[in-house]
Amino acid sequence: MLGTIRMRKVLMCCVVLTLVGACQQTKAYTPDLAPIPVRLESLSGAAVSASDFRVEKSNGESMRLRLEEQLRQAIPNARAAGDSTPPSVSVDVIEQRAYFTKGKWHGVTRLRAVVRTKDGRRLGPFDGVGESERFNSVGYTTAKRVGQDSYNAAIADLLSKLRSELR
Repeated sequence: MLGTIRMRKVLMCCVVLTLVGACQQTKAYTPDLAPIPVRLESLSGAAVSASDFRVEKSNGESMRLRLEEQLRQAIPNARAAGDSTPPSVSVDVIEQRAYFTKGKWHGVTRLRAVVRTKDGRRLGPFDGVGESERFNSVGYTTAKRVGQDSYNAAIADLLSKLRSELR
């Protein structure tokens, strides 16, 4: 009888630990600028703007500002977002997060861009998607790294699509 009660307690502890371990945790960090030396010469002088359409915005305006800074690095003589005359590039953050499941951090970044050419034509949308994963080695530091990895991949994907379309 005592052995059966003890077995039930052990089994219950295992079930609880499994449920807690399988739960998902989400973090959002503002990534650093991606080290991508792409120059979009065909968009020289374009106005750049970014919008953040994520549901979970724990890093608020900083993600939008970081993306605008990234675009200004890629576009020579980029203008401020308030200038709406063509050419212009507008990029939306659809998703950017790191989440934890089963011992791994997963990162996902989704961006969408629309371009207005000098003659007023609308090109796009162009999607930039980045995904990554790392085993949880140092907790939230790993979450930040996986978020950076997915951002780097998404911005590289987006800039590559823009460059190939606008040649």
